[in-house]
Amino acid sequence: MMISENIAKYRKQRGLTQEQLGELVGVSNQSVSKWESAVSLPDVMLLPDIARALGITLDELYGIAENGKGGDLNARCNKFAVEMQKTIRNRLFYELFENTQSLRYMVRFERDGEMNAHINSGYSIGAISYTGNGAAFISEDLSVVASALDIKNGGRVFESPETAAALRKLCSADVRKVFAYLYEKAFEGMPDDFGSLENFMSEHDLFDHPFTVREVSEGCKTDAEAVYEAVDALVSLRIAEEVYEGGRVSYIFMKTRAVEAAAVFEALAAFARGGMQFGCGYVVGHGTLSSH
Repeated sequence: MMISENIAKYRKQRGLTQEQLGELVGVSNQSVSKWESAVSLPDVMLLPDIARALGITLDELYGIAENGKGGDLNARCNKFAVEMQKTIRNRLFYELFENTQSLRYMVRFERDGEMNAHINSGYSIGAISYTGNGAAFISEDLSVVASALDIKNGGRVFESPETAAALRKLCSADVRKVFAYLYEKAFEGMPDDFGSLENFMSEHDLFDHPFTVREVSEGCKTDAEAVYEAVDALVSLRIAEEVYEGGRVSYIFMKTRAVEAAAVFEALAAFARGGMQFGCGYVVGHGTLSSH
């Protein structure tokens, strides 16, 4: 469980209202409500006071199993991305709902419980700071947060030679084919649970996957020259790495970098599908809302 879920769980077990818990730790009941709905997280300095008020340990508040095996912690790690998606979605909706004035459209979602249905139908909530930097778009299973994006001059990113060069490489059918093959092989046999991870780690590197051009050529049924060119492109994008040893060159597929690339492609795929084309609320300046 996340801290937010544990606060709600142990508060109810102790028979406390949100207002009573707030009084014990010196915050308002609204703050406790935000913690429990994952809209915000308590200040780290308050965690000992919260645990004390709930009659639990910090480990229990964090959801760490008492048996020392970290089962609950591992389960939370497994669900980290899903929980973060939920937290970002709730936080963005709260900011739009709580801090803006023209809210009839958003209030309807809050009261009728239609927000999730709207997002799940392929649309997204969007927040854009027109008077500063940053934009965020949250759809059903994808969050895109660009905190440093210059809204007024965002078009300049398309003029970047580095961006254009990277896109050209990724548009190559051979590059995409080789990338997909190496990705599948790199994560082949990856366990679904942490209990089996130790055995997996004894035989596999969690970060690097060594490969040869010959192996990829045979696996992709692609001639070696095309594979060499594709691998060179992946090396230039830092998704693969050349290793020189004993006068010979070998290659390593960088797993974490590959996952990062896959996440970027997921965002591009959502954009191509039109899955992020609609923002049901845009923050404009300070405290106004426009709906589309």
